[in-house]
Amino acid sequence: MQTEVFQGILIPFLGTALGSACVLFMKNRLNQMVQRALTGFAAGVMVAASIWSLLIPAMEQSEPMGKLPFGNENFDLVLSLNGFHAFPDKEAAYREVFRVLRPGGIFCGCFYVKGENKRSDWFVDKIYTPKGYFMPPYETKQSLEMKLKSMYREAQVKTVEGMAAFRCRKGKADAQG
Repeated sequence: MQTEVFQGILIPFLGTALGSACVLFMKNRLNQMVQRALTGFAAGVMVAASIWSLLIPAMEQSEPMGKLPFGNENFDLVLSLNGFHAFPDKEAAYREVFRVLRPGGIFCGCFYVKGENKRSDWFVDKIYTPKGYFMPPYETKQSLEMKLKSMYREAQVKTVEGMAAFRCRKGKADAQG
């Protein structure tokens, strides 16, 4: 048993050590295009790991509980980092966030929006959606702004490439959208 655990830990450790050694010793020898390609690959691996290891298991485990197992107006802050594009029922997710957020509370985060970056749109359409990692329909910057402004007293949306970053504040008399 202990040998299996040791081997299970050793393999990722060696891979990480070898990869970081390559970066350490070759960082000044790689041209800009290769560095960008490797950075993009690493980002893709992290997105895939987040989806397979965190988001999908969390959604499967929370399905019997409803969306969120919390009472109304329990939180001052709800943070959603890179997740709404993976929810199959986005409207239910928006309603649940609004429900658990206290008046005056802040909802902020970021996620993929369609139409802001052709490369991102291609990956989402050709790879992430067919594999089931991302779930349509997808927000655009404009639809996200309209949705958040219809639900919250204050709403700000900014985009960088294919990602939207947002911050909203729930008013005391805001109606659920």
